[in-house]
Amino acid sequence: MSGTAVRIIGTETHGWLLAESSFSEGTAGKVQQALNDRGYEAGPVDGVPGPKTRSAISAFQKDSGLPETGKIDEPLLGNLGLK
Repeated sequence: MSGTAVRIIGTETHGWLLAESSFSEGTAGKVQQALNDRGYEAGPVDGVPGPKTRSAISAFQKDSGLPETGKIDEPLLGNLGLK
């Protein structure tokens, strides 16, 4: 069996787990830090994209003219300068 390893935290996925499974905790932490640095309240920089992080991502996406997915994706990383 092969594939991408995914760490599941808690029992609720809120639809973000599969979309973000290809991004590491390090990437999630960098996104959280970048959003916090820009004034979007992404919560603690812990590498876990929880509700605050997803809300901050959505707000940043809206302000940047990106589709509001609330998920870590390539366009988000590019607009945050993390790509």
